[in-house]
Amino acid sequence: MGKRRLMAIMIVVMMVFAMMPKSAGMVQAAADITPPNIDISTLSMTLPEGKDSLTVGDSATFSIKATDESDIQYTYIYLKNRSANKDCYLYLKKKIETEDVWEGEFKVEDQTASGDWSIVNIVSRD
Repeated sequence: MGKRRLMAIMIVVMMVFAMMPKSAGMVQAAADITPPNIDISTLSMTLPEGKDSLTVGDSATFSIKATDESDIQYTYIYLKNRSANKDCYLYLKKKIETEDVWEGEFKVEDQTASGDWSIVNIVSRD
């Protein structure tokens, strides 16, 4: 094979590689830009039967519906007691894997500040 023919083949091969897309073989998923939807109308708090407030040893169960196109990593409720300047993050767990209801329990312990606790924020992250 002559030098010219070899040189021509090498140039053709280099041109073919130069025209190939740089990301050949790579697949990129579309970015998830839609935030989770928290249905505030489903927010509920269940107190112990016959009680309208909590004392040490009691707990309240919070639940809320949160949905997303992809899986939700976590959901939490941020609670604050303004008079005692105390706060807490109540992380919720998915009640049943097939449903979109998230649930968590706020337990009153000896060191829990007494007074009114308010929901400041509810967050879901995907």
